[in-house]
Amino acid sequence: MPLTYQDIIKKGILKELARVFSDPVNAGILLTSIGFPEGNIPQFPQGGNSQGFWDAVCREIGNGIIQGGFEALLQEAAQRYPHNPVFSQYSSPEPGQPGQNRVNKYLNLIVSGWDDLQRLHNRIRDLANEMGMPSDSVQLGFANQEGILVHLIDWTPEQALQLGKLIDAEGRKAGHSSQSGMETNPFQDYLLWQLFVEGPDQARFELNNLRASTILRDIAQGVLATQYDQSAMGIGPGGRGRRTTIDHVKPDGSTERCDPDKTLHESNIRDGDTLHVAPESTAGSINPVIREEALARVRSQIVAFAQSHSGFHVEANARHTPTEYIFRFQAPSFAPPEALNSPPQEIDSHEVFLVLPPDFPMKAPMVFWQTPIFHPNVSPKNGEVCLGDLGEHYRPGLDFGELCQMLIDIAAFRNYAVSEGYNMDAQEWAVSEDGQEAIENRGGKSVTRKIIDELTTPRPLQIKRIKR
Repeated sequence: MPLTYQDIIKKGILKELARVFSDPVNAGILLTSIGFPEGNIPQFPQGGNSQGFWDAVCREIGNGIIQGGFEALLQEAAQRYPHNPVFSQYSSPEPGQPGQNRVNKYLNLIVSGWDDLQRLHNRIRDLANEMGMPSDSVQLGFANQEGILVHLIDWTPEQALQLGKLIDAEGRKAGHSSQSGMETNPFQDYLLWQLFVEGPDQARFELNNLRASTILRDIAQGVLATQYDQSAMGIGPGGRGRRTTIDHVKPDGSTERCDPDKTLHESNIRDGDTLHVAPESTAGSINPVIREEALARVRSQIVAFAQSHSGFHVEANARHTPTEYIFRFQAPSFAPPEALNSPPQEIDSHEVFLVLPPDFPMKAPMVFWQTPIFHPNVSPKNGEVCLGDLGEHYRPGLDFGELCQMLIDIAAFRNYAVSEGYNMDAQEWAVSEDGQEAIENRGGKSVTRKIIDELTTPRPLQIKRIKR
């Protein structure tokens, strides 16, 4: 059955339209594309209450003002934001949707400087007719900070360039600072409504309405150029200098290195994803300001953890921005056996040394156990600690309060791995029957118990607070 106005409310579609199409230009482009009568488009509110605007629009659509109803509206919305979980449910099943990597007949014009969207659209269609091209071969795509994207279907590059010149001439007559540029894409471009970018100092930025054809390098250089001191980061004029690294941060916290010369679409970046960008790290090349800010952040997190966990004591080699820490705490654990074929000794007191290397925060911290410990993930030679996922998938945004808790759990055998241990003797003991019994008796988790817990842990409930 066709969607009704009540469905639009119940399914959260109205809220999503108001959230994503929250500016008058993109809202107007969307409505123009589905044939919504210009005279019936409500006045877009000043100050940003777009939900009232979309409520009025949806009421009109529910009354039958356009052919195709809400399905036509949502199919158009899905073409612009194909990764949006609400709109994508209603995307057209026909081949050639946005996001498919194919060659098609689209040429695009980027037109900037026009304030009156409807006038621009009408004038482009008139100009197309004057050039002998059908008016329906011109479609408005979307708008972002570059300008308004105009799709030209079955046009030659020469015709597209001529149209761009005519549009600019019309704009100048009307007092607009019109500028048009032509481009081609291997697919019909679309938008990512929201993308997050982490800088080298863990600062987090939000970018909206990015074209899927945007090159990753342009995003990275844009963030670094506008938010950071270029000379301090070794970047010269125009972004020249050290290479920029770009990592795609996955939901589980792991990262994947991206090719900076590929597009968002080619890199499979979706709405709401996070990128981490930074100049490529070389010895001694970290911006001192960024390093100082990161060191201060670490200190704050460690102090906060110590204050909320009695018995966890901290010493540092500096007052404000330490690079070395000593942690002392109590946790039931084991020390190496006193003699061959003897069981490990029970211990409770621990001292751990944490070092932030010269290239921190771009390089992971190093951790060394200072007191004797018999543990699969601690080297018996120098006490180096295997940090598991925190080390392998290290990101500069690591929470050092989380790291402090992890060290306690490592000591107490609540968090450990036996697949790639640093201490093979301790690894063999931990998986043995005697070892598992001893770990359980001291309050830790045996290997068997860890497996059972993983198999029986229920899926987390999806709980969302609702307004009364």
